[in-house]
Amino acid sequence: MFSALAIGLGYALLMVPNVELMTLIIFIAGLTLGLRWGVIIGGTSEAIYSILNPFGSGLMFPPLLIAQVVSMMIVGFTGGLLRSVFYRTSFSPIRIGIAGVVGFVVTFIFDSLTTLSYPISAGFDAPQTWGIYLSGLGFTILHQVSNIVVFSVGIPAVMKHLANENEVSNEKTGNRRQETEDRRQKTEDRRQKTEKTVSVRMNRTKIQTCIFSINDFQPLTVIR
Repeated sequence: MFSALAIGLGYALLMVPNVELMTLIIFIAGLTLGLRWGVIIGGTSEAIYSILNPFGSGLMFPPLLIAQVVSMMIVGFTGGLLRSVFYRTSFSPIRIGIAGVVGFVVTFIFDSLTTLSYPISAGFDAPQTWGIYLSGLGFTILHQVSNIVVFSVGIPAVMKHLANENEVSNEKTGNRRQETEDRRQKTEDRRQKTEKTVSVRMNRTKIQTCIFSINDFQPLTVIR
Protein backbone atom coordinates (compact mmCIF):
# COMPACT_ATOMS: atom_id res chain seq x y z
CA MET A 1 0.00 0.00 0.00
CA PHE A 2 2.73 2.49 0.97
CA SER A 3 4.78 1.62 -2.09
CA ALA A 4 1.82 2.09 -4.47
CA LEU A 5 0.90 5.37 -2.77
CA ALA A 6 4.47 6.68 -2.99
CA ILE A 7 4.79 5.81 -6.68
CA GLY A 8 1.35 7.19 -7.53
CA LEU A 9 1.97 10.51 -5.76
CA GLY A 10 5.41 10.68 -7.36
CA TYR A 11 3.91 10.55 -10.84
CA ALA A 12 0.99 12.81 -9.87
CA LEU A 13 3.35 15.65 -8.92
CA LEU A 14 5.88 14.95 -11.64
CA MET A 15 5.20 18.28 -13.39
CA VAL A 16 5.43 20.34 -10.18
CA PRO A 17 9.03 21.48 -9.61
CA ASN A 18 10.62 20.89 -6.19
CA VAL A 19 7.41 19.58 -4.64
CA GLU A 20 7.04 15.85 -4.01
CA LEU A 21 5.37 13.60 -1.43
CA MET A 22 7.28 10.42 -2.15
CA THR A 23 9.90 11.07 0.53
CA LEU A 24 7.20 11.72 3.13
CA ILE A 25 5.27 8.52 2.29
CA ILE A 26 8.39 6.36 2.46
CA PHE A 27 9.37 7.97 5.77
CA ILE A 28 5.89 7.27 7.17
CA ALA A 29 6.15 3.69 5.91
CA GLY A 30 9.26 3.29 8.05
CA LEU A 31 7.47 4.91 11.01
CA THR A 32 4.52 2.56 10.70
CA LEU A 33 6.13 -0.74 9.64
CA GLY A 34 9.61 -0.50 11.14
CA LEU A 35 13.19 -0.40 9.89
CA ARG A 36 13.24 -3.46 7.64
CA TRP A 37 10.03 -2.69 5.77
CA GLY A 38 10.92 0.98 5.58
CA VAL A 39 14.13 0.08 3.74
CA ILE A 40 12.35 -2.40 1.45
CA ILE A 41 9.52 -0.01 0.56
CA GLY A 42 11.94 2.88 0.04
CA GLY A 43 14.20 0.96 -2.32
CA THR A 44 11.38 -0.74 -4.23
CA SER A 45 9.29 2.40 -4.67
CA GLU A 46 12.17 4.53 -5.91
CA ALA A 47 13.41 1.80 -8.26
CA ILE A 48 10.00 1.41 -9.92
CA TYR A 49 9.43 5.17 -10.06
CA SER A 50 12.84 5.90 -11.59
CA ILE A 51 12.90 3.01 -14.06
CA LEU A 52 9.41 3.79 -15.40
CA ASN A 53 9.80 7.58 -15.31
CA PRO A 54 8.31 8.97 -18.56
CA PHE A 55 10.91 11.77 -18.60
CA GLY A 56 13.73 9.24 -18.79
CA SER A 57 14.34 5.82 -17.29
CA GLY A 58 16.90 5.51 -14.53
CA LEU A 59 18.33 2.54 -16.42
CA MET A 60 19.89 5.03 -18.83
CA PHE A 61 22.29 6.10 -16.07
CA PRO A 62 22.76 3.34 -13.46
CA PRO A 63 24.87 5.42 -11.00
CA LEU A 64 22.01 7.90 -10.64
CA LEU A 65 19.49 5.06 -10.22
CA ILE A 66 21.64 3.49 -7.49
CA ALA A 67 21.97 6.85 -5.72
CA GLN A 68 18.19 7.37 -5.84
CA VAL A 69 17.41 3.88 -4.52
CA VAL A 70 20.00 4.06 -1.74
CA SER A 71 18.74 7.52 -0.72
CA MET A 72 15.15 6.34 -0.36
CA MET A 73 16.29 3.27 1.54
CA ILE A 74 17.95 5.67 3.98
CA VAL A 75 14.68 7.64 4.22
CA GLY A 76 12.71 4.49 5.10
CA PHE A 77 15.39 3.40 7.57
CA THR A 78 15.31 6.82 9.23
CA GLY A 79 11.55 6.60 9.59
CA GLY A 80 11.83 3.26 11.38
CA LEU A 81 14.64 4.63 13.53
CA LEU A 82 12.51 7.56 14.70
CA ARG A 83 9.34 5.55 15.34
CA SER A 84 9.44 6.30 19.08
CA VAL A 85 9.61 10.03 18.34
CA PHE A 86 6.80 10.43 15.81
CA TYR A 87 4.48 7.43 16.26
CA ARG A 88 1.91 9.22 18.42
CA THR A 89 -1.47 10.92 18.28
CA SER A 90 -0.42 14.36 19.59
CA PHE A 91 2.42 16.64 18.49
CA SER A 92 3.88 19.56 20.39
CA PRO A 93 5.28 22.56 18.45
CA ILE A 94 8.80 21.34 19.25
CA ARG A 95 8.07 17.89 17.82
CA ILE A 96 6.58 19.45 14.70
CA GLY A 97 9.78 21.49 14.34
CA ILE A 98 11.83 18.29 14.69
CA ALA A 99 9.76 16.74 11.91
CA GLY A 100 10.67 19.66 9.67
CA VAL A 101 14.37 19.29 10.50
CA VAL A 102 14.22 15.57 9.72
CA GLY A 103 12.56 16.37 6.40
CA PHE A 104 15.39 18.75 5.57
CA VAL A 105 18.11 16.24 6.52
CA VAL A 106 16.77 13.26 4.55
CA THR A 107 16.08 15.48 1.52
CA PHE A 108 19.59 16.92 1.76
CA ILE A 109 21.00 13.38 1.73
CA PHE A 110 18.90 12.49 -1.31
CA ASP A 111 19.85 15.63 -3.23
CA SER A 112 23.54 15.29 -2.35
CA LEU A 113 23.85 11.64 -3.40
CA THR A 114 21.95 12.12 -6.64
CA THR A 115 23.84 15.31 -7.57
CA LEU A 116 27.24 13.77 -6.85
CA SER A 117 26.46 10.49 -8.64
CA TYR A 118 27.27 11.91 -12.07
CA PRO A 119 30.61 13.71 -11.52
CA ILE A 120 31.98 10.92 -9.30
CA SER A 121 30.98 8.13 -11.71
CA ALA A 122 32.25 10.17 -14.69
CA GLY A 123 35.67 10.53 -13.10
CA PHE A 124 35.74 14.29 -12.48
CA ASP A 125 38.36 15.55 -10.07
CA ALA A 126 37.47 17.10 -6.70
CA PRO A 127 37.26 20.79 -7.82
CA GLN A 128 35.06 19.89 -10.78
CA THR A 129 32.86 17.65 -8.61
CA TRP A 130 32.33 20.39 -6.03
CA GLY A 131 31.71 22.91 -8.78
CA ILE A 132 28.91 20.77 -10.22
CA TYR A 133 27.49 20.18 -6.73
CA LEU A 134 27.46 23.89 -5.85
CA SER A 135 25.94 24.86 -9.18
CA GLY A 136 22.83 22.83 -8.33
CA LEU A 137 22.34 24.24 -4.84
CA GLY A 138 19.69 26.72 -5.95
CA PHE A 139 17.45 23.92 -7.17
CA THR A 140 18.16 21.49 -4.31
CA ILE A 141 17.65 24.10 -1.57
CA LEU A 142 14.13 24.76 -2.86
CA HIS A 143 13.47 21.01 -2.70
CA GLN A 144 14.76 20.84 0.88
CA VAL A 145 12.75 23.86 2.04
CA SER A 146 9.66 22.37 0.41
CA ASN A 147 10.10 19.13 2.34
CA ILE A 148 10.55 21.03 5.61
CA VAL A 149 6.98 22.23 5.14
CA VAL A 150 5.74 18.87 3.85
CA PHE A 151 7.17 16.95 6.83
CA SER A 152 6.04 19.55 9.38
CA VAL A 153 2.46 19.36 8.14
CA GLY A 154 2.26 15.80 6.83
CA ILE A 155 3.74 13.76 9.66
CA PRO A 156 1.45 15.11 12.43
CA ALA A 157 -1.62 14.99 10.17
CA VAL A 158 -1.07 11.39 9.04
CA MET A 159 0.36 9.88 12.22
CA LYS A 160 -2.53 11.14 14.36
CA HIS A 161 -4.84 8.85 12.40
CA LEU A 162 -2.48 5.90 12.01
CA ALA A 163 -1.43 5.87 15.66
CA ASN A 164 -5.04 6.30 16.82
CA GLU A 165 -6.20 3.37 14.67
CA ASN A 166 -3.36 1.28 16.06
CA GLU A 167 -4.34 2.16 19.63
CA VAL A 168 -7.96 1.19 18.93
CA SER A 169 -6.79 -2.05 17.34
CA ASN A 170 -4.54 -2.83 20.29
CA GLU A 171 -7.40 -2.08 22.69
CA LYS A 172 -9.71 -4.46 20.83
CA THR A 173 -6.99 -7.11 20.79
CA GLY A 174 -6.46 -6.64 24.53
CA ASN A 175 -10.19 -6.95 25.16
CA ARG A 176 -10.34 -10.16 23.14
CA ARG A 177 -7.40 -11.57 25.03
CA GLN A 178 -9.04 -10.66 28.33
CA GLU A 179 -12.29 -12.32 27.25
CA THR A 180 -10.37 -15.43 26.24
CA GLU A 181 -8.57 -15.45 29.58
CA ASP A 182 -11.88 -15.03 31.43
CA ARG A 183 -13.41 -17.94 29.54
CA ARG A 184 -10.37 -20.08 30.25
CA GLN A 185 -10.57 -19.21 33.94
CA LYS A 186 -14.28 -20.07 34.07
CA THR A 187 -13.59 -23.39 32.35
CA GLU A 188 -10.84 -24.13 34.84
CA ASP A 189 -13.14 -23.25 37.76
CA ARG A 190 -15.86 -25.57 36.42
CA ARG A 191 -13.34 -28.36 35.96
CA GLN A 192 -12.07 -27.99 39.51
CA LYS A 193 -15.64 -27.89 40.84
CA THR A 194 -16.49 -31.05 38.90
CA GLU A 195 -13.42 -32.81 40.24
CA LYS A 196 -14.36 -31.85 43.80
CA THR A 197 -17.92 -33.13 43.29
CA VAL A 198 -16.67 -36.43 41.88
CA SER A 199 -14.19 -36.76 44.72
CA VAL A 200 -16.92 -36.17 47.36
CA ARG A 201 -19.19 -38.74 45.73
CA MET A 202 -16.40 -41.31 45.60
CA ASN A 203 -15.64 -40.74 49.28
CA ARG A 204 -19.31 -41.20 50.15
CA THR A 205 -19.41 -44.43 48.17
CA LYS A 206 -16.34 -45.72 50.00
CA ILE A 207 -17.87 -44.87 53.39
CA GLN A 208 -21.13 -46.63 52.49
CA THR A 209 -19.22 -49.68 51.32
CA CYS A 210 -17.34 -49.84 54.61
CA ILE A 211 -20.60 -49.58 56.59
CA PHE A 212 -22.17 -52.42 54.61
CA SER A 213 -19.08 -54.56 55.16
CA ILE A 214 -19.25 -54.03 58.95
CA ASN A 215 -22.95 -54.91 59.05
CA ASP A 216 -22.37 -58.11 57.13
CA PHE A 217 -19.54 -59.25 59.39
CA GLN A 218 -20.36 -62.46 61.37
CA PRO A 219 -18.06 -63.30 64.27
CA LEU A 220 -16.71 -66.86 64.44
CA THR A 221 -18.08 -69.08 67.24
CA VAL A 222 -15.45 -71.04 69.08
CA ILE A 223 -16.61 -74.63 69.89
CA ARG A 224 -15.04 -76.24 72.92
